[in-house]
Amino acid sequence: MISPIYKSIANLRSICWMVLASMLFCLPSLIAQQAESKVGARRTPDKWRSTKSFDGLYKAIAKDLVEGKPLVMVTYCGLWQSNRPPEEDLHWGTRFGPWRMFDRAQQDEHVRDKFVNHKWDKVHFEKNSEDPVRLAVFKQVIAPNERWQSFGVTKSFDMYHVMLAFSDRKAGAMEMAKTLRWNRGRKVKLDGNTELDLGKDARILGYNGHNFYYDGEFMGLHYLQGAPGKIKACFAVGCTTSTDYAYPLIDEGIYGVLFTTSFMAPEGYNLLALADALSQAKTGEAMCKQSNEAYQYFQVLGGNRRPGPLFVNQAYRLFDE
Repeated sequence: MISPIYKSIANLRSICWMVLASMLFCLPSLIAQQAESKVGARRTPDKWRSTKSFDGLYKAIAKDLVEGKPLVMVTYCGLWQSNRPPEEDLHWGTRFGPWRMFDRAQQDEHVRDKFVNHKWDKVHFEKNSEDPVRLAVFKQVIAPNERWQSFGVTKSFDMYHVMLAFSDRKAGAMEMAKTLRWNRGRKVKLDGNTELDLGKDARILGYNGHNFYYDGEFMGLHYLQGAPGKIKACFAVGCTTSTDYAYPLIDEGIYGVLFTTSFMAPEGYNLLALADALSQAKTGEAMCKQSNEAYQYFQVLGGNRRPGPLFVNQAYRLFDE
């Protein structure tokens, strides 16, 4: 005869197994519901998040250039390590760091060989104790090619690349997104009477550095609201940014000009390639081709294996899947 206490224990175990089985059965549904709630909290995708030619972007830029305004590109660089000087940081000042490569672009034979418009002059530089801990501005004069001429640009124009280094990567990305969406940003006083208002003057803004989504969920970019009311473009160069950054940045009036599909090194040649492609008004496919070729070349030059293609944009392959 089985003791009542053992019957109770057996019944308890049976109940526990039933509850556990029910939980396991429902777990996928619960996870799916949680995922849906997170996605639902983000802005609903609209018609702008689809494959689009960059002609609309170049027409807006061409209007500025015809009026004598410069083409301004801004990169918010997230430093790899906050406990070392930016000049020693992989994502700013080492051999292939973004600032270092732009600073030596005119003297570097490899840069001269790979890029058409590479004659960058440093016209401004700041060191700060707080973010952005470094701020550099490079400039060159661009002679319009046939592509720009087809958009009505017949005279040479100034192109600026403003680079800001942030120890707090997320803060840098958030400042980029707010400047992109709200048309309000830093004002950079250059030598003479020239001032760049990054909120009003910059058409191209992006983030370069470590993909901080690998460190944990970050919803700041997703919850940020507002459209610029003028044509702009965004980019994000880092590991698999097409997965994490394209959705919260591309929006009504904001083209996505460069993202990545795999692990990679966010070094300076990527930004040189993007700036060179923009300076020539290249198509989305041509822009990705140039970025892939530059990445492969400089990776091999640095002693690494030859990587496969990894760049996409709104005009080429980003929304194919």
